[in-house]
Amino acid sequence: MKNIFLTNFHNRLLFQKQNNTLNLFLFVLSLALIIVCKYYHEPWRDELHSLCISWQAKNPIDLLYLRRYEGHPYVYYFILYLTQIFGKSYFAFLTVHFLASCILYYLLYFKFEIPNFIKILLPFNYYFLYEFGTINRLYIFLVLFFVLAIYYHIKEKRNLWLSMLFLILAAHTHVQAIPISGLIAIAILYEYYMPQIFTLKQSISILTIVAILLLLSYFSCIPPNDCYNRVQNFIPSKLKLNELSIKINFGINTLFNFNKFDW
Repeated sequence: MKNIFLTNFHNRLLFQKQNNTLNLFLFVLSLALIIVCKYYHEPWRDELHSLCISWQAKNPIDLLYLRRYEGHPYVYYFILYLTQIFGKSYFAFLTVHFLASCILYYLLYFKFEIPNFIKILLPFNYYFLYEFGTINRLYIFLVLFFVLAIYYHIKEKRNLWLSMLFLILAAHTHVQAIPISGLIAIAILYEYYMPQIFTLKQSISILTIVAILLLLSYFSCIPPNDCYNRVQNFIPSKLKLNELSIKINFGINTLFNFNKFDW
């Protein structure tokens, strides 16, 4: 009897029907909390730094040059550059991040069949409320591009090209998204290959094109030769490899000689 009760409770918790009234309430609640947090959130230096670089650009090509030392890809700066359409206003800067939050929450609440108890927790989640919603940085766009890529893959009339487009945009928003985008692209193409929608040759060709576009994000982040961080953070050097070797050897020695150390 106990097992039957737990099974029924588990099924009610995970597989309950989508409640549009609840979804709407949580959607409004999430956005209201973000508005309150943004109102009390003071501008950070790194937020305004990216904004000033984007607003100083005379055109999109000039923006490529101005962000050469930033260590971040181009897409986020281009989004900020477009906010000049509404005037160089801090309100426009806040609005574009808030609109990204609106789209993200709309997709999660109305387009994905997520269990209701998880949806109830989303408005109070640290990452969705603060890291993505409150802080005016590229994180919200990064998550949005990933969610859009997955959405266009799982929807009834899935669209491979839009999924790949948003994965590429994610990789060109943050350099750390490159491996994540690559792995998701492989998983998506595998699902197209298994039912023989694509041949192996077609799948490899598409994956090769996506991989090249993803790697462009990495190379676009490498600073010029006059930047010290070029050697330290982006291009492997003999010094850097030696430091890594020393750290690995120390870790191995510590692991196998733990009791010999006088802590």
